[in-house]
Order: sequence, then structure tokens, then C-alpha cells
Amino acid sequence: MRARRLEDRIRELCAHVAMADAPELSPLLVKLQSALREHTERLRAKTLERLVSGEFQERRRSPPLQG
Repeated sequence: MRARRLEDRIRELCAHVAMADAPELSPLLVKLQSALREHTERLRAKTLERLVSGEFQERRRSPPLQG
């Protein structure tokens, strides 16, 4: 479950950033930005894989409620 660990790391970094003093902030933000980029790349790859395989289907929307 590597993705879960990345999400946990992002949550942990966010918590550290929220409590950090100014001198600690910059290196934490660099780590958080890196983790978010990695997460974004994984999502892009997963989405592309699903699109190519035909697994990704358009979701149907419910008709608007009549009021």
C-alpha cells in the first residue's frame, strides 16, 4: 500500500507545517511540495492507465430535482 503511505506522509507534513516556527517552515514546505508532486504524478499515471484500458467510464449524472 505505497499510496496510503504517501497520503499519510502528506498528512503528517501538513500537521508539521501548521505547527512549525519560521526557521523550520521552508524545509518542511519543500518536502510537502515534493510529496504533493509525487501524488499528482501517481494520479495522472493511474488515470491514463484507466483511460487506455477502457476502464474509465463517464459517470452519469442524476437529473435535477424538480421543486
